[in-house]
Amino acid sequence: MDQFGNGQEINLNNLAMNTTLSFENWTMEMFRNMCILSGCDYLPSIPGLGLKKAYGLLNKYKDMDRVRA
Repeated sequence: MDQFGNGQEINLNNLAMNTTLSFENWTMEMFRNMCILSGCDYLPSIPGLGLKKAYGLLNKYKDMDRVRA
């Protein structure tokens, strides 16, 4: 969500149609962990770790326990 309360709905069934990032062979757990790593409004974010970097780490290591930022 942005500062005005506007957001985008992400339909998990449509992830395969994404042309920027490939979610082929991704599990729901990997997707959830990517979202967690990229930060939220309730806790301070990890500096330098946004959505694209979180995607790259999970795509490479496949498991949250193996991720090293």
